[in-house]
Amino acid sequence: MLSFVSSKTPKAHQLYQKYVKKYGNHSLESSSTVCVIGGDGFMLHILRSLYGKPNKIYGISSGTVGFLMNPPSQNLHQDIEKASLLSFKPLLAHSVDIYGKSYESHAINEVSIFRKTSQAIHVQIDLNDVTYCPKLVGDGVLIATPVGSSAYNYSAGGPIIPFGTPLLALSPLNPYFPHYLKSLLLPDSFSIKIKVLSSKKRFSTLTVDNFDVCKLHQCSISLDPSFSYQLLFKDSKTLIDKILKQQFLMT
Repeated sequence: MLSFVSSKTPKAHQLYQKYVKKYGNHSLESSSTVCVIGGDGFMLHILRSLYGKPNKIYGISSGTVGFLMNPPSQNLHQDIEKASLLSFKPLLAHSVDIYGKSYESHAINEVSIFRKTSQAIHVQIDLNDVTYCPKLVGDGVLIATPVGSSAYNYSAGGPIIPFGTPLLALSPLNPYFPHYLKSLLLPDSFSIKIKVLSSKKRFSTLTVDNFDVCKLHQCSISLDPSFSYQLLFKDSKTLIDKILKQQFLMT
């Protein structure tokens, strides 16, 4: 059985009505698959709401590129049965602000740290408890999953990581020092710790998808060991083609 949700755009609502009339619309608890109609932004919104739930997710595009979406289908049941399954874990961020308050949050796309004032921030970067960058001076730093690598990470000069690749992207944001530091690809098994130096003077904000921590002191980031999302793709070749075209600026 299928459960349908759609964005508020006219095209998405039209597709929603068409599919519900044909297949019915069952509850989340009784459905093995949730069909999400809209674009990537709406898909990410629904994925956050489905954290911890066992449903498979099949995206149906009502927009343009739609990295996470499939084209509309005439035989949805058949396409879902034949679809390839992509499993991926969100990022888990443990953060502490300058007042000592702790937070735990999850990110599907990215975790980013930005300067909050006109001053550049200074951050220390540790990988698996080893300090590899004692001081990065700039606007901030961003850690992206493959799912989020084609979003803000890409616009910040980071690489697009093909889905299913066991990598994370770590991208400095407008680095002043060391000026040569570019985006890094890291094994997704790594634990990343970002410490804001002089955090009570050079204020920064941590953004974990749509959740913010103001006046950050430090944050530890790794893949969430307890949960994986299950995305269904009608044609994995089409997905790879979208990623390649984006990198060659053909879309």
